[in-house]
Amino acid sequence: MILKENVPGGELEKYLKGIILDDGTNETGKYYTLHSVRETFPIHRRLFEENVCLTHEFNIPQIIEKDKNLIIYGKAGSGKTISLKWLATSYARSYLEKRERFVPIYVALDSYIKGSFYDYVRTKAEQKGISEPCFKKLLEGKALLLFDGLDLLTPSDNFDPFEEISDFISEYEDCRYVIASRPGNFASIKSTFGVFKLEKLTDENIREFIEKHIEYEVQAKILTTGTLKNARSKPFIRNPLMLYLWLKIATAQKGTVQKGTVQKGTVQKGTAQKGFPSSRADMYRIFISELFEDWKKRENSLNSGNMHSGIFPERKCNERTEFEKAEPERIESERIESERIKSERIKSERIESERIEITRTEIENVLTDLAFKLQCENKVSCDHLYALDVAEKYAKTGASGRAGARELIQACTNIGLLTRKNSEIRIGINRSFQEYFAALKLKMYFGNGKDISEAFRHPGWENVVTLASELVESADELVDSIILSGDLWLASKCAGKAGPETKEKLCSLLVRKLDSTFTEEKIKVIRGLENLGSCGIDAAAGALHDEETLVRREAVRVLGETKSEAALPPLTGALGDEDYSVRREAVRALGIIGSERAVELLRNAFEDENRAVRLAATEALAQVESERAFEILVSALTSDDDFVRLGAVGALGRAKPDKRPTSGECVPCQTAVLWPTPLTGVPYGPSQPVLRSGSTILRPSLSLSTRILQGRSRHSV
Repeated sequence: MILKENVPGGELEKYLKGIILDDGTNETGKYYTLHSVRETFPIHRRLFEENVCLTHEFNIPQIIEKDKNLIIYGKAGSGKTISLKWLATSYARSYLEKRERFVPIYVALDSYIKGSFYDYVRTKAEQKGISEPCFKKLLEGKALLLFDGLDLLTPSDNFDPFEEISDFISEYEDCRYVIASRPGNFASIKSTFGVFKLEKLTDENIREFIEKHIEYEVQAKILTTGTLKNARSKPFIRNPLMLYLWLKIATAQKGTVQKGTVQKGTVQKGTAQKGFPSSRADMYRIFISELFEDWKKRENSLNSGNMHSGIFPERKCNERTEFEKAEPERIESERIESERIKSERIKSERIESERIEITRTEIENVLTDLAFKLQCENKVSCDHLYALDVAEKYAKTGASGRAGARELIQACTNIGLLTRKNSEIRIGINRSFQEYFAALKLKMYFGNGKDISEAFRHPGWENVVTLASELVESADELVDSIILSGDLWLASKCAGKAGPETKEKLCSLLVRKLDSTFTEEKIKVIRGLENLGSCGIDAAAGALHDEETLVRREAVRVLGETKSEAALPPLTGALGDEDYSVRREAVRALGIIGSERAVELLRNAFEDENRAVRLAATEALAQVESERAFEILVSALTSDDDFVRLGAVGALGRAKPDKRPTSGECVPCQTAVLWPTPLTGVPYGPSQPVLRSGSTILRPSLSLSTRILQGRSRHSV
């Protein structure tokens, strides 16, 4: 039922329109790419419809409909916060249009350090325009509460934030809850929650992401080609934040175009491949360097009256708008005054730009020190005065300490390395920037021989330690230190730059843990093997004989993520596993590897007795960028098996344009079918063709679709 407050000029309507307006300012909805989530341990939902057993790919709106309470988790930069804010906007629009009965309330948890959680949420709601009477009304089962940053909470001797949140959820159990967090132990939330992991961006997600961010079609295509090519060997680019930073770097050149700019130009072929970052830490380093370069170029361009359009484009300083040209007399005085103010600002910024060359080291020292202090306190923001205290010791000798500190903080803000809202200061555009600068400090301490083992034991420092392992020349000594601390899982995540001997040592220690009686621990061990090269592949292959299906399935997934030919023999064996979900995972793993041998194994999977495995084989072939894979899919259109034909048409319909049939190719139209609406929710009709072969438009075979929906196939499930 829609609340009575939802009337023109009403409090609730004003609040919801404020959410939508804020989204328009930040362009969250415009750029947000909805990627899939995967339900994690314990798995309690079937991933297939009971009557037809066809694979479903969950996205966040779908799981909200299925689960009243859920936790979505993911690594740094995986899209947790933007997903919650996108949900808030979507629900706000739906409520105003009377299509949804839940009112979204987004609450960041980073500043919850004491007191009643009810009071904390109420205060956050009041700050956004919801009065206490309205708030109480919403808690009667009419609110979708979006809690962001569960991993930032820290219990103390007299305060347990997790207990407070659990009590709040129990008290207002008729509401819906979505909690976002980094990976961690969610048992602290006593209420029953579905737990879902944000998946990496798929190739299709990457294409969509780039198309949304890059205006110019030719440039978008070049960037997409280069990014996808690098994504196979550098999977960190499948992280939304990493992809966003890469696009900023790649387009920070003269003549490139991003959404929202008015310029158009060209980009040289190969731009996306040139100087591609080698790691996440390298991505931050390059991006930060580009920010400094961008600021210098902007300042230098002020002399000619033009603003440089680098990472953060702006229009020319003296450029007049169409409105100004149309009504010059009415706004002439305002324009003159505006240009006077702008001239003073430019003069002030030029003075600062002269100082940038000699203060870059100082600026980075301030940020490194500030980030480390905030990380130690498990905070992601601080008061402006706190930041000034940190900066004061780095101010130039001879200058007033406080004045110099203000100059440094202002320089950080102008460059874009600090963000300020009222008196609150944050580092960078994402919490990960704070962790990167803290990692620089941690690396320095470790290099100077200081004991940093305390960082290994604190879950909030995992990303910092991992980034530090990417910053060192060799990670052997650091990994050995982590092993001595007893955290083999963290050691495996930091082993990327470790030598073969260190990896072998770590691998042997992890394998011993596979004898654990706890399924969750064995799965965690298998995930750790993913980063250890050939010895990790051999160890993961041994887990394929485990009696638990969950363990075998995870071992298969990890083997696929290695993208190594060495994983093919164990994956071939997994295709004969007694459990269809393991076989299906093996098929997906083969699609990730994508070699010629893997393609032939996928063709053999068309004979599997389970229709879900057969369909997964067609999907996996569609991911492989080879002519042989395409040929197999085309030939599958004449298969005797309904589900192989169905999967082949669906896969071909979603294939990249350069992999689809050309005018000289012929596909038998009598076997062509479209994914039916009941299976995927995709509408179809006479005006919506599936596949075009020359001048022939292929449309769905309704009789075949009907037989499939009724479950009649020559194979049994």
